[in-house]
This record gives sequence, C-alpha cells and structure tokens, in this order.
Amino acid sequence: MGAFKLHGLDVSTTKAVSTTKLVKMKAIRELRELQKEVLAENSYGVFVKSLPENLTWTEVKEAFSRFGEVESVRTKSILGSRHCFVEMKTAEGYDQALRNGFVELGSSTVRIYPANPLNQPAIIRIRNALLTPEEIARECKRIAVVEKVEVRTQGLVDVYFQVKDME
Repeated sequence: MGAFKLHGLDVSTTKAVSTTKLVKMKAIRELRELQKEVLAENSYGVFVKSLPENLTWTEVKEAFSRFGEVESVRTKSILGSRHCFVEMKTAEGYDQALRNGFVELGSSTVRIYPANPLNQPAIIRIRNALLTPEEIARECKRIAVVEKVEVRTQGLVDVYFQVKDME
C-alpha cells in the first residue's frame, strides 16, 4: 500500500483502488472540467477521443463542418491521448454528426459520441478486485460520492461516481 495526494486528499491505495484507477478518475474529471468550460448547458456538443496527435483544431473544425456549422472546438491531451469537444451551432448539425457516428480526421476514422450531460456518473472498472463490494465502496467514498458498486463477475467490479461532486 502507498499514499499520495489527489485533489488535496490523502489517498491510500489498496488492491481495490489502484493508483492507475485514481489517475483515470482524475483524467475523467479533467475532461468533465473541459466540457463545462466549452459547452453551454443546452449546447449541441459531441465528443471525440483519441485524436491523431498531428491534427490541428482547424482540421477538426473542417471535418465536422460537413455536418453543419461548428460553434467551437477544444482539444486536450490527457494520459497521452488527445480528446476533443466539438460544439455544433444547430440541433440539425448535432443530430447529423451523431447519425453519421464516425468522422475522418487525418488518416484515421474516429467515433463521434454525444457529450454526456454533466450529471452522468463516471464509471471506473476494477479488475482482479480482492475486496468485497462494501470495502471497495468504503475506499472509493474517500475520493468522491459513490452512486453504486456493481459486481460484473468474480473479481470484476464497476464503481459509479458522481463526477460533478469531485472537487
């Protein structure tokens, strides 16, 4: 077991919540913060993960323009991958992008996702969990509000966090 700081909290790692899982939670939080900055509450935002590294925001905007007028584009590198929020100006452009499902960016075809509402939970999957769901929930509650802990199969557990409450 080790200890470190995460957003001002002293966190002890356990077999249930590894340092890697906590880093992933931090990455999810950073993406949610970017989403808050970029997208208005009732905007027409879509999300693209794992952008090609050499792609510019202008190229992203041009690619999404085939669906409709683009309001804004914001990219961010987190955990070695570039991610992007694209805000479409109209509902029609948003719907067209989601109907298409994929977009060509550089030499890659990437999936288009709806930008999740901010009140959606973040789900962290824990593999080789040796603790009970109650013990996992107790450890995870030290970090953020836990909605539920769901055992998928033996040793595989999903923890649902309320990201909006992670400060």
